[in-house]
Amino acid sequence: MSALGWRGAMKRELSDSKGSTSAPGAAALGATTPRATIVEVAAEAGVSIKTVSRVVNREASVSDRTREKVEAAIQALGYRPNPSARGLAGNRSYSLGLLYQAPREFGYVRNALDGVMAACEAEGYALLMRPCQDVLDLDGIDQFLAQTRIDGAVLTAPICDDARVMALLTERGVPFCQLSPAAHRPGGLSAHADDEPASQALTEHLLSLGHRRIGFILGHPDHSSSAQRLAGYLTALKQHGLRKEAGLITQGYFEFESGKACARRLLKRKHRPTAIFASNDEMASGVLYVARELGLRVPEDLSIVGFDDSMVAERTWPPLTTVRQPVTAMADALTRSLIKSLRGHSVAEKDQDRHYDCELVLRASSGPAPSE
Repeated sequence: MSALGWRGAMKRELSDSKGSTSAPGAAALGATTPRATIVEVAAEAGVSIKTVSRVVNREASVSDRTREKVEAAIQALGYRPNPSARGLAGNRSYSLGLLYQAPREFGYVRNALDGVMAACEAEGYALLMRPCQDVLDLDGIDQFLAQTRIDGAVLTAPICDDARVMALLTERGVPFCQLSPAAHRPGGLSAHADDEPASQALTEHLLSLGHRRIGFILGHPDHSSSAQRLAGYLTALKQHGLRKEAGLITQGYFEFESGKACARRLLKRKHRPTAIFASNDEMASGVLYVARELGLRVPEDLSIVGFDDSMVAERTWPPLTTVRQPVTAMADALTRSLIKSLRGHSVAEKDQDRHYDCELVLRASSGPAPSE
């Protein structure tokens, strides 16, 4: 930024500090306590204003000794950065965008949002959200990027696999990271839950209870996790000498209503399944609804399992056996890696494509297969 730009930013900060006051009691006595300015911090630490700004913004181009001096001065003076001046000084917005598909069921997105928000708050970034519909509005996303001037973007599934969105961000010069993409993008930042082995373990849990006719409800075909969960289910069947039955696999869409529709198809079969594996908890809760509607006891007549361990899993009756994904932790770590790269720090190769184990959560919705 030019010297004029720096002076403008500092004038604005100094102006803000003159208007600040101490506690109401002191104000009533006519006393004021001006807020410490970046100029005073620089003088206290014996460095330039730009160096203070780099320390505040956690940029890489500052030595440890200088950083310690500036941080000591900030603490001694009680300095709090002015957000407006901070943005002007660095020619950045210090904000990230979260692009997500607006689902009818909000569990997965809520968990991702919790993680991204935790990282942004810890690192001094604002978060702006852009929900996207099933039919992607690229013009709307482009307008969002132009209006907000975000420094980076976090893409959740299935948007993280959309080549048009990635091309648009690249054209706009907006760095991005991908939460649960189908594959890691060379040179990019991504995080994955290991869905396939988790799905295999959940299927093996049902097999260990004596179930041999296990229905499977696929997730939305646009989500790469849907294929991975199906693959885990099929691997478990194969390892136990069971063949794939097309009639036991039906297409869902990660929504409660699709879970109900799929359950009706499966449970009206002449030889109905003794267990149903739904690819997420919302669909599993739909299966529970239909089981009750048909007078089936869970788990005595029918075992039901889900995936994700969303809030609904504990709130159904009986509560759902499921798989817990560390979505919040994944989103938090991934966002921190993005912010680290925005600050000019290199991200270790092991952190560029992180994989996370899932946890099997056994609850009352799964039990021994009924005798026939």
